[in-house]
Amino acid sequence: MIELHNVKKSYGDNTVLKNINLKVNDGEVVVIIGPSGSGKSTLLRQMNLLEQPTSGDVRVDGQIVSGKVKPEIVRKTHEKIGMVFQKFNLFPHYTVLENITHAPKKVRHLDKEDAEKLALHLLGQIGLIDKKDSYPASLSGGQQQRIAIIRALAMQPEVLLFDEPTSALDPEMVEEVLKVMKDLAKSGMTMVVVTHEMGFAKQVGDRVLFVDDGQILEEDTPEEIFSHAKEARTRSFISKILYT
Repeated sequence: MIELHNVKKSYGDNTVLKNINLKVNDGEVVVIIGPSGSGKSTLLRQMNLLEQPTSGDVRVDGQIVSGKVKPEIVRKTHEKIGMVFQKFNLFPHYTVLENITHAPKKVRHLDKEDAEKLALHLLGQIGLIDKKDSYPASLSGGQQQRIAIIRALAMQPEVLLFDEPTSALDPEMVEEVLKVMKDLAKSGMTMVVVTHEMGFAKQVGDRVLFVDDGQILEEDTPEEIFSHAKEARTRSFISKILYT
């Protein structure tokens, strides 16, 4: 589905990603863990071309989509690969329904009736249909992040990327967002998740990547990573995040 081949990302003299090689398969849930500043979010942003790699290439369904490619290829990549950010990024002057239907109407050219039908169906799935006419400021952080996920789903992507989607939430709101993500994983959605929620990684991840200093230092099943990590740096990180 998504492949990164020898991807390097630099900002001036600062190299953030170093020769990343990664393949995400259809229906797979890949969880990326690692310390702050290790390059996790930058890695995620290469996957849907929010940032272009300095060298190497990104491929989707076998086609190179990074570098000097036609704008149409980049546009189609953005349609295939949705992203949910730390901050909810909802339009404050739009209602929930307007937030969800805006991109499907503008980008996918759905008519208003079809876009609203889809939005209401998705809202019903997460139990927030009663909030359709509310504005973001009136919602809790957990509700806003669930709406942000639904907004991404309304574009009917093939893959969803999550950049620490619970990090801006109060602890009591985290579980309601994780439940939506767990349900998505059960439905077969291809997902790549950057998170510090180790319980989610253990329960839902098919594969866990430990990223440190711009490199994928180790990758394996959750069982192997959390119980039998080969790298001392991985073991050190996990012990600190689980027991402190």
